Amino acid sequence: MGSAVYAIFGKNPDMTQPMFNEAVQGIKSNLRSVDLALSGDWLVGSKVTLADIFLAGCFSLPFQVILDQGFAKAAPKACAWFKRVSELPEFVAIFGKVKLAKKSVKPVLKTEEKKKAAPAQAAAAKPKEEKKAGNPLDALPATNFVIDDYKRVFSNEKDKAGVGHTNMMKDVDHAGWSFWLLHYEKVGKEGQVGYMFSNMLEGFVQRLEGFKKYSFGRFCMLGEEPSLEIKGVLLMRGHDINVQELKDHP
Repeated sequence: MGSAVYAIFGKNPDMTQPMFNEAVQGIKSNLRSVDLALSGDWLVGSKVTLADIFLAGCFSLPFQVILDQGFAKAAPKACAWFKRVSELPEFVAIFGKVKLAKKSVKPVLKTEEKKKAAPAQAAAAKPKEEKKAGNPLDALPATNFVIDDYKRVFSNEKDKAGVGHTNMMKDVDHAGWSFWLLHYEKVGKEGQVGYMFSNMLEGFVQRLEGFKKYSFGRFCMLGEEPSLEIKGVLLMRGHDINVQELKDHP
């Protein structure tokens, strides 16, 4: 757990990106285990014990620099438990007030140096590069609908609800693309405070950055406090919502 945190603070000079990713997954896996074990408000019995204070202390820094709000839905009970423990006077007296991370902090990683080889040896020593596995969406039957070109057309159309919508439904390759209505499933007290809910929406969109070449859509925060909702419409490649990008960001 500590190795990933040390890397964020620049205290782990030998940490590489794969090593950091593995360490972060370990932290998340440990918190999911806590989530599965919780059957009430506390780890043991019906009141707080030293076990709660000790274990929450171990997660104190990860919650401030690694475990952002986007992860909360993967372990809701554990996240609620940590918030409950971290607000106890006994906890604050030792660890201070914990400010939960809105998004994870980037680590300071080791820069790998490439060794120069002699010209004659370079060709012989160079191993065959394995082809990286592409996105499964690239293996779908060819489509004549170029999403990047259409984004510019739609964005520049002033009458989006009229001409823009009519042309979109006419131009989209419906055999290769599909429309989806998304409605954010709130947990606990989410949606009661505008700026906090807006931050969650922005974080969700940022984490879908790598999905832009396969999708086009709009997400909005609707309604008024304390009953805000997040809804959106997504045009995406293929006809199956069960793609890796949306598995990673449910």
